[in-house]
Amino acid sequence: MRINPIDITGQKFHKLTALSYAGNENWLFKCDCGAEVVKKAADVKRGNTTACSRMCGKQVAAKHPLYQTWDGMKKRCYNPKATGYERYGGRGIMMCERWKESFWNFVEDMGEKPFSSATIDRIDNDLGYSKSNCRWSTPKEQNTNKRNTLFVRHDNVEYSLFEICKRMKLIYPTVHYRIRKNNITAQEYFEKYIF
Repeated sequence: MRINPIDITGQKFHKLTALSYAGNENWLFKCDCGAEVVKKAADVKRGNTTACSRMCGKQVAAKHPLYQTWDGMKKRCYNPKATGYERYGGRGIMMCERWKESFWNFVEDMGEKPFSSATIDRIDNDLGYSKSNCRWSTPKEQNTNKRNTLFVRHDNVEYSLFEICKRMKLIYPTVHYRIRKNNITAQEYFEKYIF
């Protein structure tokens, strides 16, 4: 007597979703990358087979819209030849193990970008990249959240140097140069020369 296979149609195992029974304990699966493959159901259920091929995960990740963000973070933290390494890995800024080991963990924790110009931003610049210390920010928010950003308090509101220069119609590079040349804080400069 022949036993009918257990119906797993629609069930997802790692990157493979069961489409239909293909006979002889095999099922037709659709991979997250879009490829359709026939695999042994037992191997897929046990996790011995997780995608259409061994290279699939890498290929799919590289095409994902967030891959460049994740790859850039990893390079800044761990590759001494990467641009900006001295400001990140060179001073101890690392990725949490969960993100370092898997691009997909990063995607799961951060989700898709809420808008196309969003950038990954560390809330505390002295801590590393992790779910609890990262957010999606606008380029403007990112620029005001740097260790070297200068701030000026005026009328009980704190502005970045760039913001207050724009607000007061001052030339930012000129003001920044004068602050550095006089070796004073941005606040001292504005109180002495502007306010």
